[in-house]
This record gives sequence, structure tokens and C-alpha cells, in this order.
Amino acid sequence: MGSKGKRIEVRAPRHPAGTVVVSVVTNKGSSSPVPAARFTYSEGGWARIAGPARFHHTATLLDDGRLLVAGGCLKGGQNGACTEPTDTAELYDPLTRTWFSTGRMTRPRAANHTATLLPGGKVLVTGGDSAELYDPAQGSWVPTGAPSVRFEHSATLLPDGKVLRIDARAGVIELYDVAAGTWSTVGPSLADLYSQYGIGRGTQLADRTGHTATLLPSGKVLVLSGDTAEVLDPATATWAPTAAPEIVRTRETTTLLPTGKVLVVGGLDSMSRPTATTETYDPDAMPDPAKPEEKGAWSAARSIGVARYAHTATLLAGGKVLVAGGSYENRGHLVNGEILDPASGRWSPAGEMSAGRGAIVGLGGASFTATLLNDGSVLLVGGSDPVPKEGVTSGLDSADLYAVGAAGQAPGEGASGPRGPPGAGDRSSDPVAWVAGVAAVAASALVALIVMRRRCVGQSSGC
Repeated sequence: MGSKGKRIEVRAPRHPAGTVVVSVVTNKGSSSPVPAARFTYSEGGWARIAGPARFHHTATLLDDGRLLVAGGCLKGGQNGACTEPTDTAELYDPLTRTWFSTGRMTRPRAANHTATLLPGGKVLVTGGDSAELYDPAQGSWVPTGAPSVRFEHSATLLPDGKVLRIDARAGVIELYDVAAGTWSTVGPSLADLYSQYGIGRGTQLADRTGHTATLLPSGKVLVLSGDTAEVLDPATATWAPTAAPEIVRTRETTTLLPTGKVLVVGGLDSMSRPTATTETYDPDAMPDPAKPEEKGAWSAARSIGVARYAHTATLLAGGKVLVAGGSYENRGHLVNGEILDPASGRWSPAGEMSAGRGAIVGLGGASFTATLLNDGSVLLVGGSDPVPKEGVTSGLDSADLYAVGAAGQAPGEGASGPRGPPGAGDRSSDPVAWVAGVAAVAASALVALIVMRRRCVGQSSGC
């Protein structure tokens, strides 16, 4: 059929597991239409939409509900190292499901940069020894105060409006003052902390490559990496050791739950194998009442269904957690998702995405992003091909939208959205009725094609 074919897409009744599009393809020059009825749907509320082809970018939800995707890499080499960094940025409008370009950053940012939404609506992007601000009202980027050189760091918006930046190597902390547009180094580093407490494993523990930083309800920050955890009090710029996690892991996800506990999922274990284990951290637990200053405790939780690392974990509006994608053995990218109900501690399948999204070997965590939108849906953007083609790693030019509405209905396909034929119903429709509806739509599409081809008889083009 190839590029000479013409495709007509007709929206059919929704299958109990998702939206169905009936596609009929014709070959120009053939003696009769060639139907290629292709019924595709996504279980669990996933819908494929267009997306910018990039990986290791940032995604930030703006105050007006749009999503800003900035920087990242367009192509990489055999080992995943970026060969084509980009300074471009794009905006996604959830109301129209469309992407459009916005201003270019002051420099390309290939990976390890962070983006933080500031009070007032601007976005702070920082990486290496530079930082810049995006103004959504103007669609422009301007440089701001330069931080110290940091090649891998975390950035956390604090309750007072400042941004905390923790260096991955020595644990040096910096604060960005939004009003002044300046950075300042505060408090001791993690290396100083280990020296202070006499921890006898040298400076190795000061390496926080791939660490996570989670803002706790108290305003303190839990910093987790490998087999150690520390709590930083930004108000006093002091570190305090806390209980060590039960499982040594890297490239995991940490999520603050509504209960105030922190959920840790998956990652690579001490043998660099993907793990399905999960655990929770309770910052208020007091294991030893005789030592009230030593707060915090870890407890094992029910394992996720599929072992994974470099995935995403998104707290949904109802308090559940959506874990999506990730990688497993042999660099494969996972296409499925799972949902945790913290109330019951149970995991349940969340269907399959349109494409696998995971990690690039040797380059930190997930190569894609997951963002909770204002309508309660979750948008996954970008990522990389699981296996380089002819030595080139390319970005995925697609996005996946996960709906968490009634019965997983895709956002925008409710009372005011596209519908099937009268009586088509919704995802709870009777499968027999659904099949009958699809058959009717397919037949209508086929008749339309026959009529179209009769009109084309004798014409040399346009059919």
C-alpha cells in the first residue's frame, strides 16, 4: 500500500478497553478498495498523541495548565551519550492537545539539567554552571545568577520560595533567591557530615550521583542514595543522619504520599539487577524512644508486579501512585504501567503505553518525563529508542496520555468530546453491542470508499 494509499479514519464506538479507530486503506490504481480494518485500543486509559522527539529533557506544568518541555537530546551515540543537544522548548496545550514552539533557551542543555516552577509563574532551569528563567507571558528566556559548577544535581522548591540545589558529588548545597536572582552556598556538605559523625567509609558516601531529594511535610528534605539517607533542614542548613533504607538501590523513584510517608519503588539493586521491591520511609517514626533526635524508619512494602528501574512515579489526584515504563534486563524498555493504592498496599495493572520508555545505559534515570496535568491525567513525553539503530540513539516522537477519569475514559472524550454512533455507550458497553457498532461503522466506511473511487474513475490524480 505504501505512501500512495489514502487513509480514512472513522471514530467507532469505544471498546470496553479503550478508544477504537477504524482505518481503511486504498491503493491508488487497484481495481477495488483494499480494506485494512485495523482496530487499535489501549487498555488502562492510555492514548497515544504526538510529542516532541527528545530525551533527557525537563517537563514543567505551568500555572495556566500548559506543559513546558525544555532542552534534552535529539540524538545520541551507540553508548547513549548525547551527540545533538538542543536549546529548543515546546508548550503543550491540554485543551487542544497541540504542541507549539516557544522561545529558545540561552544554550543547549543535553541532560542533567533541572526545571523548577517558581512562585509567580516563571520557570528556573539550571545545569552545569549556568541558570536561566523562562517567562510564560513573554515566551522568552533570560540568564539569571550563575550557580557553582554542578554536573548532576537535584533542585527542590522550598516552602519559603527559595530553590534548594544539592550537588551529586560532594553534597554541597546552594539556595537560589528568586527576588535577588542570586545563589548562595550554605551549611556543611555531606562530606563534612560524614567526617563529623565519624562514619568510616570515607568520601565514597559523599558521592550522590543519581540521588533523590524529597520535600517532607516538615519542610525538611530527605536525600536518598544507595544504602544511605540523610535529612537536610534548610532553615538551619544542617544535615542529620536518619535510618538507612533496607534495600541498596539506585535509579529508583521516591514519592511523597498524602500520609507524609515516602514511597520508594524499584531501581537497580547492589548487583545492578532490576528490582521489584518497594519500601516506605516514615519521617516521624521513633525506633528508639530513648533517642528522640534519631527519627525516621523504613519498612518493606508489597513489591511491584514487574521489576524495573529508570521509571517514573506520579502521585495522582486521588492519592494513588502511577508507575510507568522503565527498563529491565538487556536494556529493554517497558510498555506497561502499574498503580499502587496506598490504602490497601496493593498494586494493579495500568495497561500498556503506545511505546516502551525507559533508560539510556549509563545516563542516570528515566529518559522520559511524566507530569500530572490539571485535569487529573498524566502525560508521558519523549524517551529514547531502546536499541540504537546503526549506532544512533533517537528520541521518540510520541507521547502517552493516561486518563484516570471514570472507567479510565480518555480525557476530552466525555459528554463534550467525540462520540461514536448513537447508542455506542462508553467503556462499560456490552462487548457484543460494541462489535456490532464497529461492524456498522466499518461497513459505512467501506461504502464511502466505493463511492469515492467511482467518482475518481477517469481522473489522473487526487484519489
